[in-house]
Amino acid sequence: SGDAYVKGIQGTIIEPNKFLKVFQTVDPAASTREGPADEYVFQNSDRDFSYSVISTWGVTPEYDLFWLGMWRGQVEIPELLKTVAREYRYWRPDYLTCESNGPGAGVYQMLVNKGFTVKGLFKVTDKLINATEAIIRMAQGKIYLPEDAPWKKDVMDEIFFWIGHPHERDDIIDTLSDAAREVDWASAP
Repeated sequence: SGDAYVKGIQGTIIEPNKFLKVFQTVDPAASTREGPADEYVFQNSDRDFSYSVISTWGVTPEYDLFWLGMWRGQVEIPELLKTVAREYRYWRPDYLTCESNGPGAGVYQMLVNKGFTVKGLFKVTDKLINATEAIIRMAQGKIYLPEDAPWKKDVMDEIFFWIGHPHERDDIIDTLSDAAREVDWASAP
């Protein structure tokens, strides 16, 4: 899976076979463009087009999270499913997580029907509540980003400027929040 080793921003190096597990978090987009009028509607409102995001994570023996990979795009569901399959083949995670209620329910059902090992996540609507474990882990220095990932700037721009406003872009935040909750459960006695 992935590179021969992962070097985090903090200089930590770990070999992928040293991870307790590798998993992916999938956040399907809640909105996409549907027609020519969409541009006008979105320019004249506080809304923005959502992105679908797939993040890949490695969990260390210390229950730290290494952010191994991230894909983000504005695609329709058939293309998202192809992208999930491609990322799954590349990283060979132990399992995927995907929202199983709300806007992600259909994608979750399709992934299950296509034979992926998928853990359904029941999401609450308050983004700050969803992000609590991630915020705490970040403050504790328990989440590592790769040093040279081409997507690192996108991740840092979103996570370090996000304030939890309902109309802010938070698709990357959602995959981080889901991953932090997975580690929280994994590390419970």
